Amino acid sequence: MIQEYQVIEHNYYRGLNLFLSKLYYRAPHYHRECELMMALEGEADIIFSSGKVSRLTEGNIAVIGPMEMHEMRSGENGVLLITVQTSFAMLEYFLSHRISPFFVVDTDISQLMTKEEQQALRSICLDLALSYPGMPEDDAGECFILQAKLINILINLLPRAERKNDDTKVSKLRAKTISRILEYVDENFHQKLTLGELAEKENLSLSYLSHAFKDTMGISFQEYLKQKRFENASRLLQSSEMNLLDISIASGFSDVRYMMKAFAEIAGCSPAEYRRSFRDYSEENSRVAEINQYYLTREEACRKLLEYRAKFRK
Repeated sequence: MIQEYQVIEHNYYRGLNLFLSKLYYRAPHYHRECELMMALEGEADIIFSSGKVSRLTEGNIAVIGPMEMHEMRSGENGVLLITVQTSFAMLEYFLSHRISPFFVVDTDISQLMTKEEQQALRSICLDLALSYPGMPEDDAGECFILQAKLINILINLLPRAERKNDDTKVSKLRAKTISRILEYVDENFHQKLTLGELAEKENLSLSYLSHAFKDTMGISFQEYLKQKRFENASRLLQSSEMNLLDISIASGFSDVRYMMKAFAEIAGCSPAEYRRSFRDYSEENSRVAEINQYYLTREEACRKLLEYRAKFRK
């Protein structure tokens, strides 16, 4: 069984999310925000939809663009990460032009950034974590200043990372189409959805949309839809007493049998085993599959952040 511990409570500033987590595995997913991950201890492989695998090691930072599908795997000891997500709209506010919503930044950013830029990002990640709401240096003004510094670095970084073919009119139109479809799926995954219906809605052929979706996201439409339904079902298994039939219906599965098949493929266990594992964690500190997150004490988060800030500033 695999687990992910969340250390900092996920408070919210407009355009900025920040948390620190101990991660062992994260199923394929994407974010609408630009995401930075700094490894404080341990290592992890980041597997992109293109098939590229990049290694994130202690002290290094990964930068992942909005809508970039990726999966994360670590070893038995996991990887302790600071994750900073900043709104893509926030970036565009500071630019004189729009950037494609799809761009790639490899996790090996040493080829894209100077040592000074990397060190600046490390400092920003740690300082942001400590000045975030509820943390010992809680300071909204400092958070704003640090976010502005972060955005300045990203503005300089993104032009080095944008996909070349996004300069074409066709690619930009396709990116907008996929963005609309993702937003629609995110809001309606609990209902019956077919790619054919979405193709008709977009006035596109089923064949074109099927290939465009897989080329853009790295997985098929059906795999993406199954992942969204699994994530919703896993949350309901954790947070509610709903029976399996009701959870399958609420998550968009046609029946319990299909939900069980999805859990076997993604989590390696049945929904009932998944729920038991989650409950066992609370009582026995056992490991739980896939994307579960558990809050640790704020005191431990503060201690770790202060320890690593001192370490990385030496």
